[in-house]
Amino acid sequence: MGDTERFEQARASFLRGVEAYEAQELREAEQHFEAALRLVPGRVSTLTNLAATRTALHRHAEALPLVEQALALEPGRPDLLLQHGLVLHALERFAPALQSVDAVLREDPAHAGALRLRVRLLGAMERHEEALASHAALVALEPGDAEAWLMQGQCLLILQRPGDALVSLQKAVHLAPTESMAWSNLGSALRDLQRPEEAIEAFAQAQAVGGDPALAQYHIAALGGGAVPASAPEQYVRKLFDGYADSFDTHLVEVLRYEVPQRLVEGLQRLPGFAPGAQALDLGCGTGLCGPLLAPLYAAVDGVDLSAPMLERARARGAYRRLLQSDVVACLASQPPAWDLLLAADLFIYIGDLVPVFEASSAAMRHGGLFSFSVEVAPDEGPDYVLLPSMRYAQSAASLRRLALRHGFEVLQMTPGPLRHELQHEIHGLYVHLRKI
Repeated sequence: MGDTERFEQARASFLRGVEAYEAQELREAEQHFEAALRLVPGRVSTLTNLAATRTALHRHAEALPLVEQALALEPGRPDLLLQHGLVLHALERFAPALQSVDAVLREDPAHAGALRLRVRLLGAMERHEEALASHAALVALEPGDAEAWLMQGQCLLILQRPGDALVSLQKAVHLAPTESMAWSNLGSALRDLQRPEEAIEAFAQAQAVGGDPALAQYHIAALGGGAVPASAPEQYVRKLFDGYADSFDTHLVEVLRYEVPQRLVEGLQRLPGFAPGAQALDLGCGTGLCGPLLAPLYAAVDGVDLSAPMLERARARGAYRRLLQSDVVACLASQPPAWDLLLAADLFIYIGDLVPVFEASSAAMRHGGLFSFSVEVAPDEGPDYVLLPSMRYAQSAASLRRLALRHGFEVLQMTPGPLRHELQHEIHGLYVHLRKI
């Protein structure tokens, strides 16, 4: 086959690949682009289209060498640098992705696509203050882009600047009145500004335009505007902690001065007659802060949590025998009655109705086993549990005593103490230790 014929066949395959890609027939597009590359290797347009196809198929690791090969052939080309940044972002290689994006912006500071990716990367790297300049540049460049205003508002909320966030989010809902995320974030800004009635209206609007009804009702209930759900929506908790995993320990210890794991385990060890046991289960284990404290006391420590990224951080501590991704009640229901300790550090701030937890815990424990946990405290004269404006549940001490009696537990200790600091205020709660009888 001559060079001309080979080139024409490659061109025909390439064009068929483009047609298939535009029709979202991605596997067919991949085959055509691969055929074109076999005929004419190293053609940049084919490399980048094959990379885009594999990216659309969520095979980012296979897309990356194609983009890097294209960049080696045409270094500094802005669209290739941006594609490189996008693939690296998908692979969570944020620092090199930012280098590629910044290379684009050095040549063209008003490149909207690069600015958009830059703010996402800086957000993922938790460099929110640094992101603000790029947010401002993006909304100035595209003042009619609702997503740009939304992203700026979200950044300002993270930085605890609700007044500034409100301006951005009002623009976002004006430009995209059917965007539920914009309404929900607007509700959060209004809540932080102590404007609960307007916040309730914003969360209701988020639901009305298609937002998650369970999440909207959860927000509204926390503001006193509706019936209190039995627990936080599972997707809310999972998303919260999936995004929080990388900075969880630092934020808790350095910012919130988090003391629950240490206080809970120290209180456990001070119980009359306490002796090390065989098996402990860390409920809602998160990144595993309790694991190293329990490992010297129990022959085997397991953990359970909804968040896969949290479990990965816990696994790295090396203190757990097994780590399970599950709802805690479902996990307990699947366990034999053999646990010597069930421990829940700050888990119940996301669960209001503790009846299913107590039922499952009682069934999963051996007689004489310990059930230790922390709670925020609600008044005894009110309902058993309340949902606070902080989006956390609080339990009454009286309700915990009733639950213990009903489900076969003896109350050993209910000790008041600090849990964490928030907005320069110390949050107090109860450290509770029960024994299965």
